Amino acid sequence: MDCPGSRSPLTAHPAPGFSMPPDSHPMSFPRAELTTLVMPHMQNVLGDLFGGHLMSLVDQAAAVAAIRHAGGPAVTASIDRVDFRERIPVGALVTCVATVDYVGNSSMDVTVEVYSEDVPTGQRRHTHTAHVVFARSVLRGEQVQEFLARVLPVSRFADLKVPLTVTAVDLDSGALLLMGDGGLDVPLATALAASCALPVYFPPVEINGRRYADGGLRAVVPLEVAAAWPTELVVAVDTGSGYDEAPAPGPKAPALIAAHDDATRILMAEQTRSALALWRATPGRPPLVYVRPPVERGATFRTDQIRRYSEAGYAAARAALALT
Repeated sequence: MDCPGSRSPLTAHPAPGFSMPPDSHPMSFPRAELTTLVMPHMQNVLGDLFGGHLMSLVDQAAAVAAIRHAGGPAVTASIDRVDFRERIPVGALVTCVATVDYVGNSSMDVTVEVYSEDVPTGQRRHTHTAHVVFARSVLRGEQVQEFLARVLPVSRFADLKVPLTVTAVDLDSGALLLMGDGGLDVPLATALAASCALPVYFPPVEINGRRYADGGLRAVVPLEVAAAWPTELVVAVDTGSGYDEAPAPGPKAPALIAAHDDATRILMAEQTRSALALWRATPGRPPLVYVRPPVERGATFRTDQIRRYSEAGYAAARAALALT
């Protein structure tokens, strides 16, 4: 049975700051092979490997090949085609072999060949072929900058009534970049896009030939930046990842994205805990008003909850300021 698919729009639009040159690795370099035993819980009503389990194995093998070739995150943009040739019974070994066939500016094509092996005889059969398209990020970064340029009342930091500094992190050096007041002068939309370019979800933003991503990777609550300015009081509003997050309502992310989110959440939460402890332990630092509204895990894109989150933020700020 043939299951044709359509190529995702992600494959046709190069993302800013993204480059996967075809000559960066030989095509043989990113080959990936995944083998597992077909267990009873993986069967369909006919006693064969369920198609959903097969698709998961195909996606995992293809992801390993794509990530190896890209040298960084890569996510599934589309599965263009799956050819089901033969059944795979329970008790057989199933092997997925993934190879990169084509590399463009914003995507790559991966072919996955699937084999079934009868354990007692060692006989191996070619059972399926799949074609998977991977992109460097789930969402297109240029759309973010276009949206910001439309909704921002000004285009330059100098035109803001209140001085503003925005942070991003250099993905090659790990250095924290300051933009705006006391930092690099770039268009406001560019700075904000870089500051929210969370890997996997958005591609990096290129500034002066270097790749920048969400400043929260280096400083969720950028207290080290605040420490460099003379001030009598610091108010820090933390809506980033933490150990106190409750699960967000609504649909869950795919397994690969969820694993990335969980790992990033733990790293960011520990980073914030360490930054707060260092601030409070360092003599001579000004008083810190720490505002921590209730934060839900996996709620980054829950725009339908903006009003509820805003009200919770104002309530947390009033409560924290009342203690000063």
